Amino acid sequence: MSALLLAFFSAPGTAVADTGTIPATRSYSINAIYYLCGGTINERLSFTTLEAAGQFLAPKVVSATNCTLGLEWHYDYLSAIDVGDGVWQLMGRSHYNGNINVLANAVLQYSCPSGTTDDGNGQCRWVCPADQVRNPVTQICEGKCPVGELTDLPTKEQDPDTYAFEYENKRVDTTRLSPRMQEALICLVEKSGTPDTNFVTSAWRPPAYQAHLREIWEKWRELQKPRNKIPACDARISEIYRELRSHEMEELGTPPAGPNGPHPRGEAIDVKTYFIPQVDAFANVCQVYRPLPVKDKWHVIHR
Repeated sequence: MSALLLAFFSAPGTAVADTGTIPATRSYSINAIYYLCGGTINERLSFTTLEAAGQFLAPKVVSATNCTLGLEWHYDYLSAIDVGDGVWQLMGRSHYNGNINVLANAVLQYSCPSGTTDDGNGQCRWVCPADQVRNPVTQICEGKCPVGELTDLPTKEQDPDTYAFEYENKRVDTTRLSPRMQEALICLVEKSGTPDTNFVTSAWRPPAYQAHLREIWEKWRELQKPRNKIPACDARISEIYRELRSHEMEELGTPPAGPNGPHPRGEAIDVKTYFIPQVDAFANVCQVYRPLPVKDKWHVIHR
């Protein structure tokens, strides 16, 4: 490995370069010679497949001639035989006597696009500087997306509650609301005449899950800035938008609270849009209110 690559991979305290391989372009090079009554023709040819090479050469290579009568016999292509070291023999059957002969030798070659190096195994290696990433569409090294990936959530073993909220769609837990918030919820049910709490879309939340929501919202807003509207951020925009939709935060006009906010403390619920008038109607008697009626109209906390 070159000193430059070693610097990318092992220099202490430096960022790791973006590197990888792509398949090299395969081609078969042929030096074709045609012995004709009118003279000899020599062509340097290149084909992407052996089949294409054989089909092209068979009707052109002469197997026998009668120049007095102006007759030439050619071939039908049969197959290619690997004779080792990247060399293939193209075989054909003569129209003259049916004999099988070698039409030409084809040499397998690999070529790599500009900016890559042939690693000798049919692969082309590319290395982008540590502050760049390779665009999978243009295959050009360009600046990395300034907005990073979402932080990994805890595993099921590490945090079963967060795992259930994120991956098992168990996102409504009213059992861990604070005593006064549970009383407020019961009050809303009784005063509104609603038979159950199906109007609640969120209540207590695990702290790590709450932090996850905030990170999604903040990174989505960051990606909307003109400086981040670059090809390097296309995949990140798609990723974050999927999360934003999954958590129904597309209309949220303010960032969710952090891991110590009212939801993790059991001091808040979110309600469905149709239930908002009921919350407002019984706000005083049930000791609740909506602190952000425009930016987060579904959010209800205790007074």
